[in-house]
Amino acid sequence: VDKIVNMIYYVNMIHVSPGRVARRRLARKEEIFETALRLAEKEGRDALTVNGLAAALDYTPGALYRYFPSKTLFLAELQDHVQRRVLELARDRRKEWDSRGEGASGSLYRLLAAAEFYLDLRETHPRYANLLGLLVGDPRPPEQTEGTPVVASSALALFAQLEELFAASEGSRALDPGGRRDKTLAYWAALHGATQLAKLATVEPGLKD
Repeated sequence: VDKIVNMIYYVNMIHVSPGRVARRRLARKEEIFETALRLAEKEGRDALTVNGLAAALDYTPGALYRYFPSKTLFLAELQDHVQRRVLELARDRRKEWDSRGEGASGSLYRLLAAAEFYLDLRETHPRYANLLGLLVGDPRPPEQTEGTPVVASSALALFAQLEELFAASEGSRALDPGGRRDKTLAYWAALHGATQLAKLATVEPGLKD
């Protein structure tokens, strides 16, 4: 009987436990991110320390390192988490924007609606806007770190989403063709500031060429 029980346990560990462990780990990371967003909203970027976050979560500092090997990678994953949430929100809103139809007026409406979406983010989702302002809008010179590859995909996806709107506007003849990348860069800088544009260029060095 013991052998059968041990065999069943072993099979469960192989086929069930890894999935459960992964889900539990993901849920814990979501909890950590949400706690970090609350701390950042109340106390600013300086609150995002290992000790401060551990205290807020009632963890030991060492427990956090089981999820994030370093503070740099933690901040990168937190930024990526928020960027992906903003991307999802923008994609959901895009469905509303597309209801205005095609043609020049529809494509220009989507450009204006996208600007409104980002400018209103501080009111509609203040924790996301605050976090991006603290991390991406940090005035310190941007540099390549071990966290750069973590944030690259979602950051470039946000930029590509806007560039797609300019492509549609050119295709509908609402805007003159040519210089689409420059138009998108100027649009991005107007919405997010030159500092964020410099940070974006860090994840894609040839972006502004």
